[in-house]
Amino acid sequence: CGFCIFNNVMVGAVHALERYPEVASRVAIIDLDVHHGNGTEELVRERATSHPHQLFFFSIHLFQPQHTGVPDAYEFYPGTGGGDLMRE
Repeated sequence: CGFCIFNNVMVGAVHALERYPEVASRVAIIDLDVHHGNGTEELVRERATSHPHQLFFFSIHLFQPQHTGVPDAYEFYPGTGGGDLMRE
């Protein structure tokens, strides 16, 4: 789950969805970070198999891998998130 032992944002989102369904029928997780939220993305995809349309995950992060010929290219852990992934 990324850098966290417990993915706090997913714990909070699932808690809201399950404990307060009359108020929180859908939750958006917006991740603005240097690192790709790959752990959160994986958990959102997992939950979507049984609860589609409950969670929206958006991650914007720095992705400029080394060995691309771009000066000052950086690779931040985990090195994922290079492509646009959309699920409708």
